[in-house]
Amino acid sequence: MSKFYTEDMYRDIRKIKKPYPFHVDIVEHSEGLALRIYEDDIMRFNDGQRYEIVNYLGEVLKSIETYGIPCHIQGAKGGVPGRVRP
Repeated sequence: MSKFYTEDMYRDIRKIKKPYPFHVDIVEHSEGLALRIYEDDIMRFNDGQRYEIVNYLGEVLKSIETYGIPCHIQGAKGGVPGRVRP
């Protein structure tokens, strides 16, 4: 069972509409949660689309923090693990 990530939090996050299809992992650390995004996944969007993605991530981050859980955005080099590039 997750120490920080709850079923209620999951439901609240799912209510926030993603502007585009991209991958976000919610990763648990000893001090809280992180929203992990992947460089190759994000770089396929133009600047305006990336701006909308950042706004979405900010909304998710704020939603998590309303539960009193520290959260940050974490970038990862490369693509989403296990995903084959077209």
